[in-house]
Amino acid sequence: MLQMLAINNFLLIDNIELELKPGLTVVTGETGAGKSIILDALLLVLGSRASGKIIKDIAKPAVLSASFTLPQNCVIIAKLDELGIDTREELILRRVFGVDGKTKAYINDTPVGIALLADLREYLLEICGQHDSRGLLDSTTHLHLLDVFNDHSDNLVTLKKHYQGYTHLKKELADLREKSSKADFEMQYLQTVVEELQTLDVKLNEEEKLADERKALLDSVKAQDAFSKAQEIMDSNLLTQLYALEKELIRFPEIFAEPLSLVKTATIELEETQASLKALATRFNPDDTTMEGIETRLFKIRSAARKYGITPAQLPDFLTQKQTELANFTDINNVILQTEKQFVQAYDLYFSLAQKVSKTRHSTAEKLRKAVLSELKELKMDKADFEVEIISSPQEPSFAATGFDNVRFLVCTNPGSPYGQLDKIASGGELSRIMLALKVAMANVKSVPVLIFDEIDTGISGAVSDAVGKKLALLANDYQVLVVTHQPQVAAYGHNHLLVAKQSSSKTTKISVAELDVASKNQEIARMLSGDALTDESLAAAKRLIQSAA
Repeated sequence: MLQMLAINNFLLIDNIELELKPGLTVVTGETGAGKSIILDALLLVLGSRASGKIIKDIAKPAVLSASFTLPQNCVIIAKLDELGIDTREELILRRVFGVDGKTKAYINDTPVGIALLADLREYLLEICGQHDSRGLLDSTTHLHLLDVFNDHSDNLVTLKKHYQGYTHLKKELADLREKSSKADFEMQYLQTVVEELQTLDVKLNEEEKLADERKALLDSVKAQDAFSKAQEIMDSNLLTQLYALEKELIRFPEIFAEPLSLVKTATIELEETQASLKALATRFNPDDTTMEGIETRLFKIRSAARKYGITPAQLPDFLTQKQTELANFTDINNVILQTEKQFVQAYDLYFSLAQKVSKTRHSTAEKLRKAVLSELKELKMDKADFEVEIISSPQEPSFAATGFDNVRFLVCTNPGSPYGQLDKIASGGELSRIMLALKVAMANVKSVPVLIFDEIDTGISGAVSDAVGKKLALLANDYQVLVVTHQPQVAAYGHNHLLVAKQSSSKTTKISVAELDVASKNQEIARMLSGDALTDESLAAAKRLIQSAA
């Protein structure tokens, strides 16, 4: 519920802090006293756009704030928790209009965008009157209101699941058919890729190994000169001379034991050197076809990688991927047949339940119509007629998660006149009464905790006003209700009474709001009955009104 509304430096208001209470709160005051300013301030706190000059004293900002108590597990709490805003089961909304023209918004002292305040409004309060385009005046809400009035939520939850399954399979089937229509081209492409890569048969890390081999061969060519000179030296009878030296020394082994041992060692190492050089002979005399073969293979591998926009190392995995895709394509017709069967089943489930829900709505519409007409009769609008228009379109593309029905509340205020939307047909006073009748008839559909009735008593008086007051009091059993009224009969039903007054002097004009006690309420209603001059008769009449309304 709305607990507090604080208004500072706004239009004609210096500083007002209103404590709101449960039940029916009536707001009265003379014409032009500024009752609408209170409502304007509340709407601005809830994200409405400001128009014109709103700051009273241009030397300081205008500050508007409102606090609401929230029940546990409230949608707003969950919504704000996602944004990291702690509600502490209390919601304080604040807007600051700076002297520089900039506006700031806060939720529980956390800076937020203005749009978030406007989003929260639909969960907090509804204005029932011709100046609000939300709530009952928004025809997009009528389907939901009709469903909640009947309370077949279990079927609606199941219907939504069936719709999600149906739409998922519909999209999947469309994707498969589109894929199938491109199958010939795609399959031909995949077959070409697979055949090419299978023929190429690139091994894991092959390109890297070939590159290493090619580098080694190139390095060998560069070392060719050193190898040739080494061969010349080895061919210059070094071993023959060592053999001859050994032959001379071995004649006197006792004398030449040490040099003989060194010669033998040198001979062995020189023989091993000669063998090593011979082993390298093929490397330093490479077959031209070996280099050509390596370079040709490298070119083919790298060319294929560039063609498909991948690295050479990715070619084996790329081949495996394309082989899998080709295998999937060859089975696509079977997949389509399977998906078609699933889609037909999903369609039947959705359509069957949507028909059932639609049938329920038609019967519910008549119940709601009778309930609203009964309320309108008690509100002295027995000549008005109310209809719940349901347009069913049981075919695509009208399917939705809520079924295939569109619902609008229509009204005819005069016999013989055409039916139309609530805000197009009814006058301000009629519209407020129609919305009041709807709210009373749909008291179980508690969409918001706070209802505000604007211009509820325009063009009515006497018995009609009393009927309106009685309905408002009844509605206040389920909601916190605020009503701006000029009618004493309506004001008499108020559980709480706020009086708006304007004080003017030669230099300034300001507005004040006072909460009335029992005696003050009696005087205000007497004033509403007779004008400014209070008489014993008007005071007595006011007392009788209050007693009869109790």
